[in-house]
Amino acid sequence: TQQRFTASSNRLTYNGKESITGKILAIAGAKSPSLNGEFTIAIAKNGTVVSTSTGSMAPSANNQSFQIIISTEVDLVTNDYLEVFIKTNNSNTNTITIEELQFRLTD
Repeated sequence: TQQRFTASSNRLTYNGKESITGKILAIAGAKSPSLNGEFTIAIAKNGTVVSTSTGSMAPSANNQSFQIIISTEVDLVTNDYLEVFIKTNNSNTNTITIEELQFRLTD
């Protein structure tokens, strides 16, 4: 039996033969490196951010733990790949610490 999804190089790749609608769940648990940092998590398909797949959070204290959750669907064909991106939304240049990342893809 062919495996429908593979994980490598920080990507989930669809290996099935028929097109599907993939159900995605991404949960990022992190710690804010500074006061009033603002962060966004997004899903990208084949290197392009899916417009309906972003979530943001603005912790109000230095070293405050927070969690961002995204649940969305995306159409996939053979060899399409998905990635999770996390970025800061303001001029904060401190490095964010990701303490946990769950990335699930089902059909």
